[in-house]
Amino acid sequence: MRASSCRTDARPSGAKSDGRFGKQDFYLPEEDAYRCPAGEQLPYRFTSEEDGKRLRRYWTTACQDCSLKPQCTTGPERRIPRWEHEHLLEAVQQRASSASVLSPLTAAKATFALNAGECDQITIWKNQLLEGAAGVFGHDKTSAETPVDLKALHAKIGELALENDFLSGALTKAGLLSAKR
Repeated sequence: MRASSCRTDARPSGAKSDGRFGKQDFYLPEEDAYRCPAGEQLPYRFTSEEDGKRLRRYWTTACQDCSLKPQCTTGPERRIPRWEHEHLLEAVQQRASSASVLSPLTAAKATFALNAGECDQITIWKNQLLEGAAGVFGHDKTSAETPVDLKALHAKIGELALENDFLSGALTKAGLLSAKR
């Protein structure tokens, strides 16, 4: 991992750094939907896969006549991608920024370290998360499933069925199991 891939300033990236609305200004977590600051719904359009991550795509075509468009997007419409597990990253970010986790002194130290350019470890952790997060949720394409021996499986099912029938008959004769189940 290279240190040059790490931002060393405190400014936000993307639209926020250019003075426009960021995608966090749009998201409605309770609806898994986006609504722009002008009140227009950004409906879900499709899901794509990029770098092994499934991304949901949202946008609206109502931007052309909107008075807030210069504060929102430089393109014909505002398009927002959302990773299928982005809610987990947001929860981690919210938890990390809460006062109970990050004291003001710790926040000042973290800001100093980032401003001093000492962010190699943070970049490494971020890249490890992005590369391995899909595997945590059962979407790891590198692990192969172990083959199933169908003959042994069918034999075991037959054995268990025979045992169930025997026990059912024996318990019914002993009066411990009613005929009705």
